[in-house]
Order: sequence, then structure tokens, then C-alpha cells
Amino acid sequence: MNRAFYKIFADYQETSVRYDAEHQAVWCYYKPGSNPYFSLKMLQELRQTQQNIIDYFGTKKTDINLPIRYVVLYSQVSGVFSLGGDLALFSKLIKEKNREQLLDYAKKCVDICYLNSVNMHLPVTTISMVEGLALGGGFESALSGNILVASEDAEMGFPEIRFNLFPGMGAYSLLTRRSGRAIAEKMILSGATYSGKQLYEM
Repeated sequence: MNRAFYKIFADYQETSVRYDAEHQAVWCYYKPGSNPYFSLKMLQELRQTQQNIIDYFGTKKTDINLPIRYVVLYSQVSGVFSLGGDLALFSKLIKEKNREQLLDYAKKCVDICYLNSVNMHLPVTTISMVEGLALGGGFESALSGNILVASEDAEMGFPEIRFNLFPGMGAYSLLTRRSGRAIAEKMILSGATYSGKQLYEM
């Protein structure tokens, strides 16, 4: 293990990263402050963790016998994986007509989901472990994993249409690849939530 490896496990405020040596897995826990959504601080920490993992692999000349095979997203909030975007921040920035910061937030979300979906272009598998609620951007985050594991009673969906928004951080493309276009459009346009069992059957 070198310094770049240990840098992955930096001390963060709204995420927690640990190493599972037995399974060669990096566990990245959502550990939000007052509310279980993606604050700007959490997005910055998640993206930094991804970059630290990428940088570590960059220090190696070969992919053989590296100690990381899996990167797992999970939540430390009981009953909630993630409620998605920071609606209070959205509202504030819209009222201020602050397009630049709103776009910056959106780009951070897209960058994180994209890198997770392509396993950071590394020989690792990304896994989302969902228990409880994964709504809006939280569901997008879960869908971005190479593998999504959910409890039968987990609840997932895109409620954005109920308040005149749409899930624009990758929901349509991520969901279409797993379920087909018809189901993806139904889920996005209905605003309904589905259990883990229902989604598995779909």
C-alpha cells in the first residue's frame, strides 16, 4: 500500500470511506448532515473520492493483484439511501437567477454518475446497495452503479414531475438501459415509487 492508497480514505464531513480487505472493496457511505440529500459538500467529497481512486490506480504499472476490485455506495442513514437533489438550494439559486451555480451543481451530479457508470474507466465493479428510500437523484445515483442491489422493501422512483421538474442527471439513459424505453418513460412521467421487489420483476 502506498500513500495514494491511504489518501482514498480521507476524513470527510458528509461521506465516510472505509476499506474491506476481505472482499477488496472500498465502501463509500453517504453520511449527510441534517437532511439525506446531496449537498454541494457531499458532491465535492464523492467526486474527490472517485479522483483519489483513479489517482491510486494511476500509480500502478499493472492491474494485476491490486487491492481494489469493488467500489460500493451505501448510506449510513437508517431507512434512506438518498432523497436526491438539494431542493432548498435549487429554489434559492432559481430565485437569485444564479444560472452559473445551478449549472455547476448539475455538472457535479452528472460527472459523479458518469464515472460511477463506467467504473471510473478502471478494472473495478461499482455497486449500489439500496435500503429504504432512493428518490430522484438518489435513484439516479443508485442506477449509475454497474450493479444495483436493493432490499425487497426499498422504495425507488422519480417524483420530480410532481413539482414541475424532471430527473435530468442521467435518469432516462440509465433507466432505459436496464428496463427499456417504455418502462423508463412510465416511471419518469408518473412520479410513482416502486419497491425493490417490483423493480426486480420489471
